[in-house]
Amino acid sequence: MARRYRNHVIGVYLITHMPSGSVYVGKSLDVFMRWNSHYAQLVNFSHHNKPLAELFKTGTDLGFQIIKLSTKQSLKADETALIQEYAKSHGDKLLNVAGNPLKKSCKKK
Repeated sequence: MARRYRNHVIGVYLITHMPSGSVYVGKSLDVFMRWNSHYAQLVNFSHHNKPLAELFKTGTDLGFQIIKLSTKQSLKADETALIQEYAKSHGDKLLNVAGNPLKKSCKKK
């Protein structure tokens, strides 16, 4: 039996919490699978990004868009550049902690 494979889209994506305008920038080798994972974790209250999880509790209207197609080799650099760009343009509306110069990393001391 032949197996069907779907094309994996490699890129950087944006999740927008529509009621607040807050955004989360992420990267993936398969952005559609990653979106499904994000949504399942939010619905099950197990999402790793606490600010996004808290906003999701107040309103579940989320937008998802691919903002940059990438390659496996440049994916991390593309994500870092876009996090820094959104940090400048969205300020406190950026939900990313890692890589965001405006927020301190949550490291255990």
